[in-house]
Amino acid sequence: MDEHSIIRSFDGRETSDVSFSGFNFGNVWQIIEIAYEFGYQLTGVSHRRTSIRFSFRRDDSGIARARASWAHGYYRVHGTWARPVPSVRLTPSLGARIDHRQAAHARYDLAFARDRGWVLQIAGVLAALLAVACWRFREEVAILLPLLGVGGVLVVGVALTPFVTLKRHQRLERTVEMYELQQAVERGFMPPPPSPDVGECKE
Repeated sequence: MDEHSIIRSFDGRETSDVSFSGFNFGNVWQIIEIAYEFGYQLTGVSHRRTSIRFSFRRDDSGIARARASWAHGYYRVHGTWARPVPSVRLTPSLGARIDHRQAAHARYDLAFARDRGWVLQIAGVLAALLAVACWRFREEVAILLPLLGVGGVLVVGVALTPFVTLKRHQRLERTVEMYELQQAVERGFMPPPPSPDVGECKE
């Protein structure tokens, strides 16, 4: 999937879905990064047997619109997408610089985690297989009881997977938030936050 096809999906419409066959991680990160530059937020990731679909929503915040305006202007002139050269240096208060690809990974993981349907589908299949197995061995207690124990734990574990990763989810959100803050400061859209030691009395 070439960059021109991707960019055409982010022409200012309120929502946009981008789908492609196969699973090339190079395409995945490129789509997410281009969408960000053209002012869109990744809201969902849907996996199919032979394809993947991304769902995006236009970000109407002032900073996102300014970022999109620059990206569209650059694309019209140069026929390709790019990021502006940082006009402001990051201060220590903004922490270690977050790479564009690292931010794309975090956006992908967050969007993928929101789509819990696939997990429940797996749990449903496992439950159905467990029911069939229990019926098959219903008169053989020595097999039935361990089967119920192991199978039940497995089904519950799969179903609860999305709900026991809260700490990781929060870490990913912090990564995305800090990346956006760093980008806004580097591009001159907002002033850098004050250093934590500003205002402290020195003896």
